[in-house]
Amino acid sequence: MSLSHAILGLLQYQPMSGYDIKQFIDKSVNYFWSAKQSQIYRELAGLEKRRWVVSALEKQSGRPAKRMYSPTGAGRTEFLRWLHEFPAALVEPVRDEFLVHLFFGNGLPVEETLFHLERYKKEAQARLDYFTALAAKLKNGEAGGDCAGERVYWLLTLAKGIKMAEASVQWADESMAVLNAIKREPPKKGVKG
Repeated sequence: MSLSHAILGLLQYQPMSGYDIKQFIDKSVNYFWSAKQSQIYRELAGLEKRRWVVSALEKQSGRPAKRMYSPTGAGRTEFLRWLHEFPAALVEPVRDEFLVHLFFGNGLPVEETLFHLERYKKEAQARLDYFTALAAKLKNGEAGGDCAGERVYWLLTLAKGIKMAEASVQWADESMAVLNAIKREPPKKGVKG
């Protein structure tokens, strides 16, 4: 997926500034697609160059004008074309630096690995708590979505995020239990500490 198509999708809801897009991403799709502010502005410039979006300055009282972006007919057509083309690989390969460190954990003291597993668990739990609260707001109609249909699809993606966060918390607990149960000796094979 390209960030440009995610932006085109968000602009289908309403005209937005680059800042608005970043805020929307951070509060909605960030758990499966993230973007930096600089990337968003770079993509918006490219979308405007391809004539998939147009922009106009919107005056604000007491503040500088902000540039608002809207999709053009060609932009809506491109978004729909992309929407119908699902990726060939529906389950993306995982690139997880934390797991690479853990894979070579034999080169570290168990206590250090346990410390980082606890950090991992706290981050996963915080994500789970956020997703659960967001799901409750969506179900009550408090977190956007102009129609029930939109909320259904938003809740489907959020449900996957919740399941993944739950699994991460459970995995961290199980991993810490395994490491707490072993008696650590200096590594004899593999990575030398």
